[in-house]
Amino acid sequence: MNNREKNIKTAALLNIAFTILEFIGGIFTNSLAIISDALHDLGDSIILIIGGSFFILSKAIPRLFAPQNVNADGMLIIAIAGIAFNLFGFLRLKKGFSQSEKILSWHFLEDVLGWVTILIGSAIIKFWGYHIIDPVMTIGFSLFVMFGVARNLKETFNIFLQGVPEHIDIEKLKKSILSVKGVNGVHDVHVWSLEGETDILTAHVIVDDKHLKSPDRMRAAIKKTLGKHHIEHSTIELESRKFCSGQECCFNNGKNP
Repeated sequence: MNNREKNIKTAALLNIAFTILEFIGGIFTNSLAIISDALHDLGDSIILIIGGSFFILSKAIPRLFAPQNVNADGMLIIAIAGIAFNLFGFLRLKKGFSQSEKILSWHFLEDVLGWVTILIGSAIIKFWGYHIIDPVMTIGFSLFVMFGVARNLKETFNIFLQGVPEHIDIEKLKKSILSVKGVNGVHDVHVWSLEGETDILTAHVIVDDKHLKSPDRMRAAIKKTLGKHHIEHSTIELESRKFCSGQECCFNNGKNP
């Protein structure tokens, strides 16, 4: 198991363990805000998250009009622990280069900011007695969770439809390929993702005739450039200026318009 896999495994176990503690702590302190944050930490179980968010909202809205007492001291302790756990996870993953590590590191950073909010809210409850802060935070967290679900659904549909991943800029990708020495044009570029992490590309690339005699070197140079755009797998068909399978690249000496 390499360092990347170890980091991701550690982060996942850390997240699961602390989510369980969050649910227990939320029940113990009578804080819906902590329970709603635990719901956010569940991750990708969309149906459970949507159902849970509506349930939490149904409990939080009445508390706006009839606030219930919460254990502010317990909230403070759990918030400090939440900041420590998630900050550790963020620092463990932030130096990673893989897309998984980057996504998880941002997830931990979001949680750190969420726990800072709970820390401030619990301090307000403790010193000023404004128990209405708990349902206010709960509604805020629930809306944030549902926004995240909507965003994930959009990405999921994009994957199913084999759309271009949001983090890929096709025009910049083409310019990078054209910057490789010996490349004269590129066309029929298609990029999609298998599961939201592994990006795949197919393209026709027009090169100087001399490179057709040693195509592996040219493909290696192009693949190296594609790696800067997080393209893990690619199928590249090399063509000469004299022959082009796409009409748009048969003009301007093979250069794309």
